[in-house]
Amino acid sequence: MIRNINVLFFCLSSLVLSAHNGQLLMKQFVNKFQKNKLMYFDMLVDVPSGDIANLGSSSSRVELYANTNQFYLISQDIEILYDGKKQYTINHSDKEVMINEDIKKVLDNPIYFLKDIDSKFTLEDDISKPMSGYSIQFVKCIPKDKKATYKYILLGFHSIKGGIEEVIQVGANDLATRTLVKSIKENPKGVDQHFFKYQPQNYTDYFILDLSR
Repeated sequence: MIRNINVLFFCLSSLVLSAHNGQLLMKQFVNKFQKNKLMYFDMLVDVPSGDIANLGSSSSRVELYANTNQFYLISQDIEILYDGKKQYTINHSDKEVMINEDIKKVLDNPIYFLKDIDSKFTLEDDISKPMSGYSIQFVKCIPKDKKATYKYILLGFHSIKGGIEEVIQVGANDLATRTLVKSIKENPKGVDQHFFKYQPQNYTDYFILDLSR
C-alpha cells in the first residue's frame, strides 16, 4: 500500500475531481455488469437492530450470483432465487418456500437498481471517503417511486478500479443497512444453465406459500 507523500497527494487530488466522477464510475460499473454473463459478489451485510430484512441475522455473509435478468443469493439458512419472472425465498430453518412475482424492494431484488437506473432514481454525487491509496466515491440514488420503503441508497465505487465497494440503504426510519463488497468475480466457472432454475422436487417436504397466483 502507498503510504508516503503519494498518499497525501492522492487524497488531496481526490477532493478536486470532477463533480460527476462518482456517476462516471457507476456508469462504467453498470456497463460492465450488463456485458458480463454472470457476476459473483462476496459481501458482508450489516443490518441495524429493528430493521432486519430476510437475511437471517443482524450481520451476515451474503453471496450473490447475478446477471441483468436473474440472481441467486445465499445467506446462512436463506436462499433467494429470482429466475427473471418470479422470486423464490427458501428458508431452510423453517422449511418454507415463499414465491412472489417480480418485486421492487432493493434488498429483496439486488439487481433492480442496476437496470435502467436513470429512470428509477434521481442521481446525485455524494461524499468521497479517503482510503489507503484510493477513495470511495459515493453516488446518492433517490427513488422516484413515491411508494418506496427507503429514502435513498448510497453506492460507493473504488476510485481507481471502478468496482462497487459499499452499498448503504437508508430506510424511512433513518436506519441504515450497510453492505461491504469483499470481492467480485466476473463470469465464474462451474455455473450451468440450470443455476437460476427453481427445482420444486427439492422441497417436497417444505411448506409452499405461493403469492404469485
